[in-house]
Amino acid sequence: MPYSPLAAGHLNRRTWRTYTLRSQTDRVAMGKYDRAEAEDIKIVERVGEVADKYGLRYHNCISMAVEKKA
Repeated sequence: MPYSPLAAGHLNRRTWRTYTLRSQTDRVAMGKYDRAEAEDIKIVERVGEVADKYGLRYHNCISMAVEKKA
């Protein structure tokens, strides 16, 4: 299955778990993305490493990757 970069907001922060209304109630996201947490957290962590390496904010690193691909 291809990785969905903004999957339920998981690529918007450095951690997987959040305590928002959406994270508590979105059953589709829970079933779809939480099953792949063990694999997908590696991507989240790697984005954080790249952001740190280049002195970027986490969300700016994502924006740059999307812009570069376009």
